[in-house]
Amino acid sequence: MNFGNASITLFKILILLAVSGTSFADIIQTKESLESRLQQQYGILNAKIKVCRTYQSRQIKITDKWLLAQTKQVQRVVIGELYKHAMNQCSREEERDYVNTLIQLAAIGEKEPLDQYIMLKGKDTTDSRGLELFRQQHVNLKEIDRLATLPKYQIPFYPLPD
Repeated sequence: MNFGNASITLFKILILLAVSGTSFADIIQTKESLESRLQQQYGILNAKIKVCRTYQSRQIKITDKWLLAQTKQVQRVVIGELYKHAMNQCSREEERDYVNTLIQLAAIGEKEPLDQYIMLKGKDTTDSRGLELFRQQHVNLKEIDRLATLPKYQIPFYPLPD
């Protein structure tokens, strides 16, 4: 009688292993296809960033009254922020596709690429010195948001004001 229960239990374990083995094989195949797609998207993203950088020779003239009223130091930081925003806008779709694949990889347990991306992307924020300068100079951040909506600041440009 115990032998019968042991046989049934063993049979259940074998079925479970067979099913989980198939699932494991599917996960490996999915991981490989996602890694391949990630490599493709990385290449596409880098190509788009190169295209975006070709716009860097585009000179802009500061004509906005609010921006002209700021100190040269504030102007430099604001222009730098607008430049980063324009570069991000330029490659936004390609980066979104890349990040979606990173998230899919993380969902199946391959988290390292997403962690690396987050670490690198974290360096793309306004640095603490710029934020401190904005605070000291009482810079209205809504004005920077307003400038970011202007057409001349939506396409990458030469980031050094004249």
